[in-house]
Amino acid sequence: MLLKISSDTGKILQQYSLSDLNKKEVDLENWMANHLTILIKNLSVWKIGQETPSKREADIIALDEEGNTCIFELKRESADYRSIGQIFSYYADIATMDYTKLEEIAREHYDEKDLDLAARHYIEFNLSKPLDQNEFNSKSYLFVVAEKASDRLWNIIDFLRTRYNIPIGFIQFEVFNEDENILVYFDCLDAEKMIGEYDYPEEIDRDDKEVYFWYNTDNENEKVGNKHDEIFNLSVAATYGRIKYGEKLKRATIGDHVFAYANKEGIRAYGVVTGEWNCKEVEKDTKRVTSEHPEYHLPVEWKIVLSKKHAIKIDEIRQMGYQGFRGTFRRIRDREFIDRLLNRIRSRNSLN
Repeated sequence: MLLKISSDTGKILQQYSLSDLNKKEVDLENWMANHLTILIKNLSVWKIGQETPSKREADIIALDEEGNTCIFELKRESADYRSIGQIFSYYADIATMDYTKLEEIAREHYDEKDLDLAARHYIEFNLSKPLDQNEFNSKSYLFVVAEKASDRLWNIIDFLRTRYNIPIGFIQFEVFNEDENILVYFDCLDAEKMIGEYDYPEEIDRDDKEVYFWYNTDNENEKVGNKHDEIFNLSVAATYGRIKYGEKLKRATIGDHVFAYANKEGIRAYGVVTGEWNCKEVEKDTKRVTSEHPEYHLPVEWKIVLSKKHAIKIDEIRQMGYQGFRGTFRRIRDREFIDRLLNRIRSRNSLN
C-alpha cells in the first residue's frame, strides 16, 4: 500500500499492474536503465548495454566499479522459474565475454565507434586509475526484477546462492496510479547482503566482538527426519553425513551466537555456543539425533526455543531486509538484520 499524505488528509493510492495501465515491459526497462543505482544499495553500476527490438539479449547489462558485469532480467508482472532459465542463458554468454566484446557492446549502445571502455569506466566511477583490460568481467551478478516472484522462484534463488554461491537477487516493484501519473515503488536490494554472503574466509575474523551464525537443522534430510526438537533437547547444533559437514562447525567458538532454522517452519531457536567441535563423529553409544548415519555436534545452549506455531517464517526474514539462505552453518554479518531478528525472536518468545 502507498499512502500519499498532504497537509490536511491522507489518500491511499490504488495498486495496479503495468498491463492494467497499458504499459509495456520496455517502458519500465527504459526508466530502469537510467536509474540503476537507486535500485541497488551499496553497489554503483554503469549501464553498457540494453536489449533492442532487433537483438535478443539481456534486458540490461552494466558494470560495477570493479569491472564486474551485472545482468538484469525484467518481467512486467510475475517472475517464475522460467526467468531463471532466461537470465542464465544470458549469464552463460556474458560471463565468458572478454574486454573486447564488452567494449563492442558499449560502443553499439552509446553509438560511439571509438569509445574506450576502460577510459569511460574510469571516468564514470572517478577511479584513481583505469582498470587493466584483464580486470574486467571477473565476476557476474544477476538480478531478476518483477512485480512479484513465485515461491518456486524464491526457492531456486536460495538454492543457487547457497549451494553454488551464485550472486543472484530479486528486486520487487509495485505500480500505483494517481491522477494519470504512474508511480513505481521499488523494494531496493542491498548488494552487500546478496554478494557479501559468499566472500568471507573459512577462518572467522575475530576482531568482531560478537559473531553470529545461521544454522539449518536439516529436518527435511532423509538421514534426520523431523527431529529438530531433539537437537534443542541435546543442547547441540548437529550436522550429518560426510565429514565436510562436521567441518562447518569448526568455524564457531565459545561465546558465538547461533540462529537455528528449520525448513518449512522458520527460525525456531537462538543460542550461544558453549564449546568447540572436537573434530570427531559422535560415538554410536552416546546421545544422538540419528542412529545410523555419521553425526557431528557443536555444544550450544539454546536460550530461546520457539514453537512451530511461533517460528520466524522465511517471508518475515525477507521483510526484515534479508533474502534468506539455507546453508548448513554460515556466518551472518548484517548487524541491522541481526538486531531486528533478535528483537523479533524475543517478542515471539513471550507468546510461547
